[in-house]
Amino acid sequence: MNRNKHALSVLIFGLALFSSFFGAGNLIFPPAIGLAVGDAWLPALLGFLISGALLPVCAFMAVFKSGGTEESVAKEMGRTFAVTFGTMIMFSGIFIVIPRTAGTTYEIGTTTLLGDVAPMYSALVFFFIVLYFTINQSTVIEKLGKYLTPFLVAMMVIIVVKGVFSPIGTPVSTGMTGAFRKGFIDGYQT
Repeated sequence: MNRNKHALSVLIFGLALFSSFFGAGNLIFPPAIGLAVGDAWLPALLGFLISGALLPVCAFMAVFKSGGTEESVAKEMGRTFAVTFGTMIMFSGIFIVIPRTAGTTYEIGTTTLLGDVAPMYSALVFFFIVLYFTINQSTVIEKLGKYLTPFLVAMMVIIVVKGVFSPIGTPVSTGMTGAFRKGFIDGYQT
């Protein structure tokens, strides 16, 4: 029984890790890249995977190996740099990431599903859901792994299956050069 509980914990942690890496950009950029590069999708996909998946996993491993905090990553540069680095990360979350996430939720989710809804109401519901998942720091991983990630994976499976069995068209030449570069840069933006 203990082994099963450990396996379940590892699965929940892995799913939570997946959901923390998977953002709106990972859902929005691939179709846009595909539309831009057309039949040159393979190099674009490779560029996207390197900067949008491989580099974040490497960054996570670096943080983990250095001690698990932003301060431990930057400690070799000195305390002042470590504190400044950590502060910049926190402010980028507050002033860039959070508004971008709420805005993306409104533009992609709310307006698509519900039509004309005031952005403030969408943001309030969004932040209430975020609050539920994050209010208790000790249960964030469990909530992400048990609830949010299975929903995310199910949605991705539906999208992929629909795309494979009912594609909207055949990739054609768009005349774009630098497909790898396009995929790499857009992957980095995720």
